[in-house]
Amino acid sequence: RIAALSTLSFIIGCFYYGWAFELHHYARGQNMAGSLLFLLLFCPTVATLGCLLGLWFRQRERSLQILIFSSLPLFFISGYP
Repeated sequence: RIAALSTLSFIIGCFYYGWAFELHHYARGQNMAGSLLFLLLFCPTVATLGCLLGLWFRQRERSLQILIFSSLPLFFISGYP
């Protein structure tokens, strides 16, 4: 599961760093090797974190309860209101 999620996110990341940023002329420093290295480390890390959180939340509703409980304090801490 982690390998499948990592591969999919790596392909999407290559799309953004390779074509979409070039199309919209976003500055990326022309460091394609660094971007690929970042994606190779970032994608499996996020996939693993997602799988671990999925194991921690046995019920789907539990994640929404924690999100609702924590979102309002984070919103006020951000200083936006």
